[in-house]
Amino acid sequence: MMRSYKIMNSNPSIVNVASSFVEERVDACYYKSMHLENYARVISFGSSPLGRIADVTKLSGFEFTKYFTENDNFSREVPCVMSQNVQENNLDLTNTIFISRNTHFALKRSSLSHGEIVLSYTGQYRRAAVVPANKGLLHLGPNVCKITIHKDDPFFITSFLNSYYGQSILDREKTISAQPTVNMARIRTVPVITIEDFSQKYIGNKVRQAETLRAWERKCKNKAENLVTGELKWDNNIQNTSTFNRISSEELQIRLDLKFNSPQRIALLRHFRKHDVIREELSKLVSISAMIGWKGLTTEYYQKTGPWLLRGIEFNDGVIETDKLVCIAEHKYLEQPQIHVREGDIAFSKDGTIGKAVVIPALTNRMAVGSTVARLRILDNVEINPYYLQFILNHKSVQIQVKSFATGVAQPHITQEWIAQLIIPRLLKEEKVADLCLSQSISKKISSSLILSAKLLVEALIENKLTEQEIINAQQALERGDNTLDRQILSRLTLKGIDDKAGAPLFPDLDQLYELLEKAEEPLEEKP
Repeated sequence: MMRSYKIMNSNPSIVNVASSFVEERVDACYYKSMHLENYARVISFGSSPLGRIADVTKLSGFEFTKYFTENDNFSREVPCVMSQNVQENNLDLTNTIFISRNTHFALKRSSLSHGEIVLSYTGQYRRAAVVPANKGLLHLGPNVCKITIHKDDPFFITSFLNSYYGQSILDREKTISAQPTVNMARIRTVPVITIEDFSQKYIGNKVRQAETLRAWERKCKNKAENLVTGELKWDNNIQNTSTFNRISSEELQIRLDLKFNSPQRIALLRHFRKHDVIREELSKLVSISAMIGWKGLTTEYYQKTGPWLLRGIEFNDGVIETDKLVCIAEHKYLEQPQIHVREGDIAFSKDGTIGKAVVIPALTNRMAVGSTVARLRILDNVEINPYYLQFILNHKSVQIQVKSFATGVAQPHITQEWIAQLIIPRLLKEEKVADLCLSQSISKKISSSLILSAKLLVEALIENKLTEQEIINAQQALERGDNTLDRQILSRLTLKGIDDKAGAPLFPDLDQLYELLEKAEEPLEEKP
């Protein structure tokens, strides 16, 4: 291959390609220097085409047009996995289409089973995930293919496909018409690195452990939800009120618009009064700091190192995605001390997807919130657990208020004034809810780190920064009950890769990782 092309320059990419090397593709993107270098690395490591180690199929156009009908979708019986549902080694079926059970069992070729891989091949991302055992019946949807592995570890295969090298190869194979697409024939030619079974198991087990922690996370969340529901005597009918309502003069406040006086918010406040729910305004519990603008903070001040900037897009479900944070110039950070955050503060999104709350955990770097986020800091004389506050701010009882207080048409916004007036229920079991919320957040964070670790291990192998024998030895030791070698490998991982001193540790507390994995195997018990 090296005789077939010569890389003249990497950025911008300039490559001389021999005519004998040009196949059916003549577009420049296919011969981009980065893609050629990454492909060559995978081939030189040792690989097999995906089509040799697995069967690859997709939903046919005939199946989709004939069987995926409006009536089937109304059945809401069997979810169909579409491109937007496939995340990195995870399936999120929040927004999807459905078919009936009869259709599912009739179309056996495109039904999905535990252990099979789904790969999105159309759209911006080409992500892969293994079908878990806890999702019930599932079916292939459009723009996703099913990969049935013959004997290799499917979790290792998805980790490779989601890695930098797997994504580069898939990106190279895409063609663009209406949107980027990789056809089935090219997917079958994708080279997958070949490693020993022990190595595959070691890498794949990181993803399996992430699945275990996701299940634990759901248990914690459901338990906390049940505790809050019980104390609040929560009724989902509060959210399902009619589109109009009558309110008394005593219920009127400073705003007269329908959005502020929504039937849902009025029903919520009446529910609080009816059940004597103890409640306080948020301003009585926390100080609120937020920026309308930040003296010209633009992307030109983003850097590879420096204090972190937390924006609303980088936290969700109680977790900050630290690997996606941007760094800002030191002098810009020092300009705004009022929005610097510390452990125990709460970040609250006020623009775009408003009303998301997350507790700031122990950090390995300094951090400030951006102009779309408010900083909440618990007042010195107030006793409230920040993790309870995180949970209740994200709860429907507060989210109804956030929606009513919001302004803006193109982009929702909630001002600092209205954030301060949010009504916060105070409960007897706040500490129990807080403990569960903390466990949920830690589990979600560590499960994300485990998913990333599997990709980083694949990349470290390909780049010869980690030997396969090191991985084999670690797996064999784990099977003897000794995690010493596993600790050594995981301690080398950072957010930027392996042995990268500029990156923050991927697992800052390995004891916490092992303790949580052990705890997640046990039934969830409520503390007295």
